[in-house]
Amino acid sequence: MKLAEIQRRFQTALIQNDLDGIRNEIANKTDQRMVVYQTSYENRLFESLRDDFLELQSAVGEREFQELLQTFIANHPSRSATLFGYSEQFVRCLIEQNSPLAHLAIREWAGLRVRQRVETSFLELSADQIQTRIHELTLQRNRASELVHDDHQGAFVLVWKKLGDVFELEISAEEARVLELTPFSRTNLVEWANRVMQSGISGETLKSILSEWTRDKIIGMVE
Repeated sequence: MKLAEIQRRFQTALIQNDLDGIRNEIANKTDQRMVVYQTSYENRLFESLRDDFLELQSAVGEREFQELLQTFIANHPSRSATLFGYSEQFVRCLIEQNSPLAHLAIREWAGLRVRQRVETSFLELSADQIQTRIHELTLQRNRASELVHDDHQGAFVLVWKKLGDVFELEISAEEARVLELTPFSRTNLVEWANRVMQSGISGETLKSILSEWTRDKIIGMVE
C-alpha cells in the first residue's frame, strides 16, 4: 500500500470513525511483507551455507544436506551481521552437538578462512643462497595458513593458500609442532631453527621440512 493510499484510507477512517479497521488493515499488510522478507532471508542463508560447504554436501548427499541446513536455519537465527559469520555459527553448532560431520565442516571452514586472507610474498632463494645468507635471513609463516586438529581422524591438517589456490595436507604431530613454532611475523632464521630443535626436532628433520615447506610456500624467507 502506497503512502498516498494509506493517507486517503486514514482520512476516510477518521470521517467514518473506523480507526480500528484501518489499523488492522495496515498491520495485516505489514505482516504479509514480513513473511515475504523472512522467507527471502532464510533462502539467502540456505544458499550461502550450501555454497560454503560444497564438500560437506558431497559427503552426506544432497537431500540429507538440505535437511541439515533447513533444520539449522529454523532453530538457529543468525547472530552475525554477515553471511560469513553465519557459516562460522553453523560449524560451531556442529561441534557443540558432537556431530559426526563436525570434522568435515571444520576442515572446509578453515579453507574458507584461508581463502579470505592475503598470502605472504616470499623471496625466491635456492638452497645454496639460503645457506650463504643464513645468519641474515628472516623467516615467517604464510599468513594465509591454518593448522586444524581433526579429532575424528586423529590427524593434523595444514590448510594454506598458494598463488590463489587453497591446499590441504595431513601432517605429523612433529610437523605440527614445527608449524606452531613458526610465527606469522618475521623471525631470524638461525634463532628459529635453534628454537625448533630445542623442542626435540632433529636437524635432519628440520632441514627436510624447511625444504618442502619453502617450496610449497607454507613458510619462507622475507625481507
